[in-house]
Amino acid sequence: MGGIYFDTDVLMVAPIDDLLDNRAFVGYENDTHPFTAVFGAEKGHPFVKDILDYYNTATTSFTFDNNNTLSVSNLLVNKYHCKLGNIEQMLPTGIKVYTSDVLCNPSLSSRTIHVFTGTWLNTNKKLKKKINDFVKVRLTTKNRIKIYLFLKRKKLI
Repeated sequence: MGGIYFDTDVLMVAPIDDLLDNRAFVGYENDTHPFTAVFGAEKGHPFVKDILDYYNTATTSFTFDNNNTLSVSNLLVNKYHCKLGNIEQMLPTGIKVYTSDVLCNPSLSSRTIHVFTGTWLNTNKKLKKKINDFVKVRLTTKNRIKIYLFLKRKKLI
């Protein structure tokens, strides 16, 4: 059908309408993973079919080594020739790849922010992670993002 996917722990902080001008779009999570918790594609784009084909053959047991960030990042690099290094680029099939500050990590360029709550992990969160999650889910305006970035630079969170 085409559309946009968001993980449940993604905040929208600015419009993404212009991203829909691309046949498909993804964003880096970090320098080595050109896929994060937000992506979109037009109806019939082969990228979505490739993701679904992967999941149709994937094992049902979960380990961190086969999570979607890693598996889809590998697909983008190996099949769609995405360059690593958190580089904005347009791939030959019309997939626009945005840097991590656009769709994932808090910045003044953020359109969406991935909070990384990790609710699917079976671990006890440390106090610092709990505080960080508490703060990040409230990053709903550019002013709050500015404060967050200041506190992060000062290593207060």
